[in-house]
Amino acid sequence: MDSLRVSVHAVLGVEKVVHDHDAVVRIREAMMKLHGGRGLDLNPRLHRQIASTQDAEGLWYMRAELYADLCKMHNEIHAVRSLESLLPLFQGSLPSSLLKTRAPGAGAPRAPSRAKHWLQRRRPD
Repeated sequence: MDSLRVSVHAVLGVEKVVHDHDAVVRIREAMMKLHGGRGLDLNPRLHRQIASTQDAEGLWYMRAELYADLCKMHNEIHAVRSLESLLPLFQGSLPSSLLKTRAPGAGAPRAPSRAKHWLQRRRPD
């Protein structure tokens, strides 16, 4: 069965990544340090999730929530830079295709949403 999976992954171009426990520990510690004591107070659930996650992919997907907390505690620029500082730690622990995904908060600044204003104008009284 493993040979079939390897063959299918090879045909699909799925990159095989070796699980490195030490790398996951380094990533986890870096994320917990970024979240810090204020993060623990603000979002203890995320802090526990980071502490208990055993794989790099799970930690990768927690970046969005970490980004949101860092924005609340500091600002968006700090949050983006903090998440960018994690990227080298993920190298080799995730497929390169996943590492190419945009960081939370990255990209052009967006205008404030007008959805609330739009909904208020269209609600019947």
